[in-house]
Amino acid sequence: MASGPPQRATVARVLERSAWFLELVAELVSTELDGKLLGLRGGTAVVAMADGSAALIHESEPNLAADELAAQLGSFVRDNRGLNLKLIVLGGGGEIRRVLSSAQPRIGFGRVVQVFFVADNGATWCGARSRLDSPTGRAIERVLARSEATHPALDVLKARVTPPTVEERVRHEEHHRFVMALRTGLPWASLSVLSLIALVFLGEAIWGGTEFIPTLVRMGANDARALAGEPWRLLSATWLHAGMLHVVVNGFALYSMGGFVERLLGWRRFVVLYVAAALGGGIASAVFARAALSVGASGAVFGLLGAAAALAFRPSGLIPPSAVAGLRRSAIVNLLANLAISLAVPEIDIMAHAGGALIGAALVFTRAILPGRQAGVGHGELRMTMAAVFAIALSVSALGIALAHGKPWKLLELTPTHTVELAEIGVTLDVPQTLSAPQQLDTDAFAIGSQLDDAGVLVVAVQSHGLELHDAEQRQAYREQIVASLPSDEPELTSLSVRADAELGSRTVVEWRYRVGTEIEVVRWDWVETHDRFTIEAVWWAGRPEVAPALRAAAASLR
Repeated sequence: MASGPPQRATVARVLERSAWFLELVAELVSTELDGKLLGLRGGTAVVAMADGSAALIHESEPNLAADELAAQLGSFVRDNRGLNLKLIVLGGGGEIRRVLSSAQPRIGFGRVVQVFFVADNGATWCGARSRLDSPTGRAIERVLARSEATHPALDVLKARVTPPTVEERVRHEEHHRFVMALRTGLPWASLSVLSLIALVFLGEAIWGGTEFIPTLVRMGANDARALAGEPWRLLSATWLHAGMLHVVVNGFALYSMGGFVERLLGWRRFVVLYVAAALGGGIASAVFARAALSVGASGAVFGLLGAAAALAFRPSGLIPPSAVAGLRRSAIVNLLANLAISLAVPEIDIMAHAGGALIGAALVFTRAILPGRQAGVGHGELRMTMAAVFAIALSVSALGIALAHGKPWKLLELTPTHTVELAEIGVTLDVPQTLSAPQQLDTDAFAIGSQLDDAGVLVVAVQSHGLELHDAEQRQAYREQIVASLPSDEPELTSLSVRADAELGSRTVVEWRYRVGTEIEVVRWDWVETHDRFTIEAVWWAGRPEVAPALRAAAASLR
């Protein structure tokens, strides 16, 4: 964002860096902005702003190298971790803009570092997440727009320097130690969870696809069976993700929030919190959600968000007072933003989010998960270690059971075949062994395979047509009646082709190809014998055309 140079009384006014510097410092500590001058030395001043941020105002020296300025700004940013900052440089050329841009942290985790620059010709510029129409930007513009300098005296400004009190220094040091502690060491538990999620995601890609529903179901997606004999799905679904965007978003949220919570509470409590929230989200999804299935770590991630929000309002000695306000703002913004996204995107399982968040918040508000740092809160490390080990075993074994039960690596193995006898309708077929066992749909129809569990499904029906069809002409006429009776006005159905004299093995059949929605492909074969009409539907996912030949061969094997 930039603007042209403001009007000046003389060209000399444009070059008065020192006047700009002193006037801007005076403006920031004026009654209107109510800043507190903490330090003034040479061409550098530090002001504590009324909004809780700290501003560094620097008068660029003509001979100062860009790398020296970068070092000075970087040191200020590092020494004030956890604080929102404003970096203002007066004077210099285009290289100053690059230095200021590089001084902004790439990832802020709720922290904002704003940067402003006034070039030698008076042009103003601000970087990302900075605005010239903010209070600081307007203060800069007011100083530059003055036709006459106020020339505040340096001695008068120095007299206004108010060094931090002992109490303020203690608070600052406490805050600095807290922020540094949250950046010390690697969050191994969070990284381990991320690594396993990445490994499982690779398995999804190998065994059918990260968005292929049968793959997700066989690997443990949460669906109605979670409450009907397959409870491991409540936790195994947490390791699964549907597509690259899904895993990247959840992975980033887990890394940022998981690292914070793990460093704050320790790896044992992080693990217990994570698994408990994942389980709570899984139960809420299974009981209340309307989607056919649910996958993802977002219930556990929302548990971390809920715990962080609860800590912001009940810090319990874990968070210094100086950091509470910032954590509250960050927690509220995170929860509201994620809630808005959950409500706006239909595919998101808001019940899992709500269940995880409630569990996370409850574990903090009841202090069940907090370290025993206060009287009356006693959780020995041995006890918590045992709880963490149990949580790890529970979550990982749920995934193991899901894989052993679903055998996703066999999903696309369509050979060898085995013979399936449907005695109730008097036929047998040779079908891929990986298809689920036959299920009777009604008195004269069976489904071999499951739409959710298998790469394809065969639906076989045999009905008496009540006629005596002995010759080919009669059967041809009946096939034409079948073609005429095929539905053509169903909104979700798209007819692709119809043939009244197609071949299926040695039989002449009606072959109808159609699509249901955008994801389901179907081929239906109808033919008649002397007394009966036979119908077979081969159903498969549109993204898996290699399944169609195996289903066709199975249909042709009917006898």
